[in-house]
Amino acid sequence: MVVGIHHLCNRVFVTDGSHLETNKSLNPGGRPAGHYTRTARCRPVEPRTGQDPRSEGHAHPRKQETDERERRSQESTVRADPQVPQTGSRIPSSGERTRRAGRRLQGIRSPMLERNIFCCGVILAIVCLNVASGAAIQSAFQATGSNETDVTLEGTKDSCVNRCNQRGVDHRYPCQCCTACTKYNDCCADYTDVCHAKPGISNQELLDWSRDMHDNDINGVADIILSLQSKTKAGDSSDKAPASLFGNLPADVFTGPTVKALIALHDNYEAQVSHRETITDQERAEEDAFLDAIMGTYVMKSAHQFLADRGMVDTDAEKFKKYLHTIWFGMYSRASGVVGSSGFEHVFVGEMKNGISGLHSWVRYALLEQTGSINYLGYINDVLLGVSSMLERPMKWNGVYKPISSIAVAGSPELEIALGTVCFLARPNSLCPLHGSNNNQYHYQTYTLPYKGVTYVGSAYPTV
Repeated sequence: MVVGIHHLCNRVFVTDGSHLETNKSLNPGGRPAGHYTRTARCRPVEPRTGQDPRSEGHAHPRKQETDERERRSQESTVRADPQVPQTGSRIPSSGERTRRAGRRLQGIRSPMLERNIFCCGVILAIVCLNVASGAAIQSAFQATGSNETDVTLEGTKDSCVNRCNQRGVDHRYPCQCCTACTKYNDCCADYTDVCHAKPGISNQELLDWSRDMHDNDINGVADIILSLQSKTKAGDSSDKAPASLFGNLPADVFTGPTVKALIALHDNYEAQVSHRETITDQERAEEDAFLDAIMGTYVMKSAHQFLADRGMVDTDAEKFKKYLHTIWFGMYSRASGVVGSSGFEHVFVGEMKNGISGLHSWVRYALLEQTGSINYLGYINDVLLGVSSMLERPMKWNGVYKPISSIAVAGSPELEIALGTVCFLARPNSLCPLHGSNNNQYHYQTYTLPYKGVTYVGSAYPTV
């Protein structure tokens, strides 16, 4: 929460962007003590030259009326106040003026003054608490880790994520998310997608649909036996599992049509997000082949129909495929402005950004474990989902430690894309409730990533 303070005891800005305008004049002609007006118009936090027309230009009629009333009040006070010299009067010395002012202020019990002093104390306390809590949160992340610790992404200044319905124009951002932004044509590109709710999808609909997806995932891999070994906890980097997680894989585990199309994409990316990615024609053809393979399955056709029926995607299959390519394979920046990442790379391949970032595909994990690049350290949570299972665990990839990450073992690539896409649209930046084929509940967590006017998949992974 950000609290802006402008002339601290005269005007206090609150977190929702509105503010209290208070006249603290102690002269008899000012507003009565305790009088205030709440202003909730979309306008800048502080006046500045060349600012938004919502706070510049012609003065508001009510403001003109107030100014005129205060001017007359001041003129009346000048005529009545014995301290103000009249024609032919003796001008008091500075010492006399000081003593008189002190006597006049002594004993004043102004409710307005007391309220403003109280507000100043409260605002300063909130600021201190926010600074302290922010440091505590950062320390907690550093100590225990998180399934996703890289959710602060490049390009978020162009987004309305976590900024919807702000009542004040915030000049820290190049675009706005208040309700008046449509009138002044300064909305962020994702204002409609993020701030205007589409036809809702209930939790029960998500649970029923996801159970059907698990039931009909024909390209899922059965008979995978996991060697869970000992339980551990996030932040514990000791190895509590001497054996591999995937100790007994079926011979045909990587031969399914959509699994093979997925594996063909693994070598198309640089792990470091600070390295610029270059997509070749061959790699683009492999992306199209993967999308063609999954779009022919019942799972993806069902996901398309589920979203189209609720007005969230186009009913045309080719347009839906193009949309999938945009949000999953569209490139953006996660570090220093370098275009070196995508939602697909993050989720299905894994990246390096101040440590391990993403890597939520069980296929990728199993292949890396076979080469010795991944070290399984034990498990934190295990949820059986029928044929598949959701597993949260720490890991080391090429010696780099990640305190907690998750995979849904045995599900097909189309199941993971379908669940991630539906939750990306139905429950963006939040937990999305799902059911396995055995009715056990788990969730998908998604993060959106706005970049240059387009909202991409930032991350998507299963969790408890």
